[in-house]
Amino acid sequence: NVKTALIIGEVRGVALMLSSKYNLKLLEFGPAEIKLAIAGHGGADKKSLHNMLKLTISMPNKKFLDDETDAIAIACSGVIHSGALQMR
Repeated sequence: NVKTALIIGEVRGVALMLSSKYNLKLLEFGPAEIKLAIAGHGGADKKSLHNMLKLTISMPNKKFLDDETDAIAIACSGVIHSGALQMR
């Protein structure tokens, strides 16, 4: 969808500008990287991602939209890749 692609480009531009303005590290992940970080393999489907997220973080017991699951998975990937987690 061309309209969606343009909007995503604009949002990405704003994110790049703000990260530069405030000297913030911007992390970018492809779908396979996110799936690997969350489910352990880059070919995981949405249901596998959702199930793994439910096992690893406290999530409400409700039906999530795919976009919501994607957003949570992206945020968790950022935490994992930032080194903010300390494994014991």
